Amino acid sequence: MAAYLSLRHKKTGVLYSGGALVQVDDMLCAHLGVEPDSVNWYGGWMDWIGFTLAYLSDKSTSEALTPMRKNARANERQIIDWFISTFENESHHGR
Repeated sequence: MAAYLSLRHKKTGVLYSGGALVQVDDMLCAHLGVEPDSVNWYGGWMDWIGFTLAYLSDKSTSEALTPMRKNARANERQIIDWFISTFENESHHGR
């Protein structure tokens, strides 16, 4: 079964999925004051935050990511907190 990452911006209601997730990376970089990389997701967030949210599609962003804060480094906590405060998890599973 495949898992598909979709994030809904809490303030604007805009849904980000597929190729539009690059815009999420751009927003994260702007929030943190770093230059986006044209090849890599900032902090590799797609590999750990993106996967977690897609896999735990039945959980809210907060429910899925808050447990990760316990063992996260300071910069990782910043990323986690930003995702929790900025997006709702609209991910789903499918075949």
